[in-house]
Amino acid sequence: MKPEFINQYTVIQPSLQSFIVSQVPNLSDAEDLLQEVALVLWNKFENFDSEKAQFRTWAFGVAKYEILNHKRKHARGKVIFNETLVETISAHCQVTFEEDCHQKDALKSCLKEMSDENRDILVYYYFQKTSCEGIAEKLKRKLAAVYTQLHRLRDVLRRCINTKTSPGVE
Repeated sequence: MKPEFINQYTVIQPSLQSFIVSQVPNLSDAEDLLQEVALVLWNKFENFDSEKAQFRTWAFGVAKYEILNHKRKHARGKVIFNETLVETISAHCQVTFEEDCHQKDALKSCLKEMSDENRDILVYYYFQKTSCEGIAEKLKRKLAAVYTQLHRLRDVLRRCINTKTSPGVE
């Protein structure tokens, strides 16, 4: 059961961290709170019922309450967000996370559909952070051709991702 927790937590952890950081301005406190949330989730995972809720929804709910408790403890005359605002931001973060997942899946699919050469250019530029000059040198192309190719590939990717993430499209 615990490996299942680790798999599910690993997927949502970046979004959960972003949510907590958006609510707790002190980075050190936010990191401590993320660890506290992870510990609560770990300890209560046996009681989690995947038929009643998604893991992500449950985890964000636990985080929301841990944030509220943290804010109550550290209020000391400071202005704090009310529960309604925290709930609104929590809901927005969950929707954003879901959209990000769909876009990442679409991006992976679109990259797989490209030719090796076009995919390599994008990998060099975006993932390996190679400059256009470096790509031109590696591929023995003119710099202007690399700029043009990157522009066209971005357009192709944008259209492909939009098509795959449009409502009604699987």
